Amino acid sequence: MVVPFMVDLKPDPISFALLDTALVSECARQRLCGICGQVIERTERLAFLGATTNTYDQAERDCFGDPWMHEECARYSLATCPFIAKRRRFREAGSVLPEIAENHAEGWSLVIARNGRAFYDGRIWHFHPNGIRKRELVKS
Repeated sequence: MVVPFMVDLKPDPISFALLDTALVSECARQRLCGICGQVIERTERLAFLGATTNTYDQAERDCFGDPWMHEECARYSLATCPFIAKRRRFREAGSVLPEIAENHAEGWSLVIARNGRAFYDGRIWHFHPNGIRKRELVKS
């Protein structure tokens, strides 16, 4: 099984819901895919993947807490990741800010964009798609 690049490897057993903040920063600063850890070339589209919750309507979502990724890597994660594919809790208690730790309401929002931007607000990274090409809702 592939462990995504952004996952924190310290816990034993590994929790696919816990992210390594240093690796998330590396993804943001170097335009690395959160899944495979490879550079996403400027000519490639960016994929953004996040839970569709009670507070986010899939059609309006424009901010993601997980790093951008290659579209192929995002689709692979949707199909195989134990955290995503089995629709577990969006984040385990205490792993991120409480307002982010909500149960899934609808499933996952997949956004494909020409580009994106990332910024750090002093607590967490925010990943935003620019030039959105496609939005998909993947039902639980």
